[in-house]
Amino acid sequence: MIRIIVKGIVQGVGFRPFVYRLAKKYNLKGYVKNCGNYVEIVVKGNNIERFINDLITKKPEIAKIDEIETEEIEDLDIDDFYILKSSNGKEDIGIIPADLSICEDCLREMFNKKDRRFRYPFTACLNCGPKFTIIEKLPYDR
Repeated sequence: MIRIIVKGIVQGVGFRPFVYRLAKKYNLKGYVKNCGNYVEIVVKGNNIERFINDLITKKPEIAKIDEIETEEIEDLDIDDFYILKSSNGKEDIGIIPADLSICEDCLREMFNKKDRRFRYPFTACLNCGPKFTIIEKLPYDR
């Protein structure tokens, strides 16, 4: 079993759902969670090297990986891959991405009278990221 620590702009940018889909693709067991200033991934299976390579090369567009640490850990009895609830890590300060302009999808939602986000000015998604001006605490969860 391998523990992977990923530091950088990896919160509020769709990184955990990306990790989940990637782990499922490679049939890995384990979990991913936000931990203050990093994301922790614990995995076991046969395709871990390919998984780590894809973490780096196929990450969400607005994510930025500054550092990846790996270590072998004691095997856990896990039968699937999960996204766990966020927790504060040893250091609570994460990296918040700079505000990006609102994307076309969010604009469509804002101006669609039938959408629940109609005229809601603080909308954001995985493509245009969280807005620094409305984040109240870290780790950032939608």
